[in-house]
Amino acid sequence: MMTTKVDTVSLENVFENSPRKAERVLYFHTPFCASRCNYCPFYKYTTAKQSDYAELVVKQMQNHFHLPYFQEAPFDVFFFGGGTPTVLENHQLEAILANLTKYLSFSSDYEFTVESTVRHLDLEKLKLLKKYGVNRISLGIQAFDKETRNLLGRPADFHQIKKLIYQIQEEGFTLNTDLMYGLPNQTLDHVKEQIEIAIDFGVDNLSSYRLQLLGDTPLKKRVESGKVNLPEEKLVEEMQLIAMETAVKGGYVHWNTKNYAKDGKECRYTRTPYGNRDMIPLGSGAGGKIGNFRCFNAPDLASFREKVNEGLFPSMMVKEVTDDLKLAQERLKGILESMQLDLSLFFENTGFSVDPTPLKYLENEGFLETKGEKIRLHTKGILNFQKVYTKISEGIIKI
Repeated sequence: MMTTKVDTVSLENVFENSPRKAERVLYFHTPFCASRCNYCPFYKYTTAKQSDYAELVVKQMQNHFHLPYFQEAPFDVFFFGGGTPTVLENHQLEAILANLTKYLSFSSDYEFTVESTVRHLDLEKLKLLKKYGVNRISLGIQAFDKETRNLLGRPADFHQIKKLIYQIQEEGFTLNTDLMYGLPNQTLDHVKEQIEIAIDFGVDNLSSYRLQLLGDTPLKKRVESGKVNLPEEKLVEEMQLIAMETAVKGGYVHWNTKNYAKDGKECRYTRTPYGNRDMIPLGSGAGGKIGNFRCFNAPDLASFREKVNEGLFPSMMVKEVTDDLKLAQERLKGILESMQLDLSLFFENTGFSVDPTPLKYLENEGFLETKGEKIRLHTKGILNFQKVYTKISEGIIKI
């Protein structure tokens, strides 16, 4: 990789000279949560630190969103993540949203997602989001029952969840719910029940994720001390399988290794392969890419504030990926997550082919099937996705 000096001039050159991608995405990051969940290792501040955050984000837009890059074409996807974007006060959210719609145009079929917890979203905030074009809510439920939610450090009970889901649906938003498996003391019946509850609510998209114990979290400490026990690997695999079977039986399309949707409700933010889009980072801690450049905004609020107030783009790191193989592998992973791969299209887009030897091995072992230039992952391949991706990526060759 080649490191590029981080300043306004160099980034303006990046915006000016990078080839335009098929899809334009804006990712806004909120580094705040009211409290940290027991399993979450990510960098966050408590809400006490957020007083001038909206003002700084608006200033970042004012500093740079007038550039031709931002004005020459509409944006297709907007994603507000974190942290918890909805911990911002309504007037703060409105300031950010109003300026976003002032500076950027939306494509006719845009998707605009805002992530939230249950306790930080209500009818008033939903109406505010709707006013400024938000059309999709991603609700981090993780589990519906009180015992599991307490284990994870997720306040709000089933009655509150039910009330909020109905409000989201009545306001006309597309709704995604995140659910977790591989939790301490979890059973197959529990995993199945959680998926069935989401289906009964009629959510548009289900995201089913395995618990990852990263960093120095309270839940990780409890596991390491033996106070709670994680399920064995074989049981975790069975949990993923029963989640898949239950969602598909409930009428959902399995469109991504971790996602299930009603027909036509797939998430564009997740669906588009990473290599086929630009993603503009807005806010402290936001990551993005412009062409072959990767950038990451300052995660430290003091550094973010200093750069924005000086009129600089607030990235702490801007790197150009000049290794064609890395770019091809990056695109391969994004495509494979859709559980299929068109080899001829992959070659057309990257200039790389795939050695048939690893493909033959994976097919013989039951991980996938090939029909001409088309590859489709079997259930075994989905359950062992990282192994499949690694094997195929090792066989990428330049033609």
